[in-house]
Amino acid sequence: MFLAVTVTILLSLSLTWVVRQLARRYGVLAHPRRDRWHEHPTALLGGIAIAGAFLLGLSFFLPAELAVRRLVAGGLLLFLVGLIDDLVQIKPYIKLAAQLVASSGLVFSGLVLTWTQMPLLDCAI
Repeated sequence: MFLAVTVTILLSLSLTWVVRQLARRYGVLAHPRRDRWHEHPTALLGGIAIAGAFLLGLSFFLPAELAVRRLVAGGLLLFLVGLIDDLVQIKPYIKLAAQLVASSGLVFSGLVLTWTQMPLLDCAI
């Protein structure tokens, strides 16, 4: 497991640097605004590097079980929403709706974490 985590982190760092350079070169930047915390233009599209590293690490180090596929499908939905948001800026309530759809899809497919003794609360979480 240590090897899997280490390789995926190194891959993520490397891909993040590459994507950052490409975003800067092609002007895909978030410019400072009053409602943002950054003071300098910030490269967007970093999620591509993180998702790519995660998927590559996953494909090499974990079996393609149904539960893993379900989690990846939900994660890919959220990745796509983030990517679209980087490119055209989605309203916050749309992003929240996508998060609810992704998490509901996981729960309705039968994937629930049993964190409490109350199944309804586990589904809500």
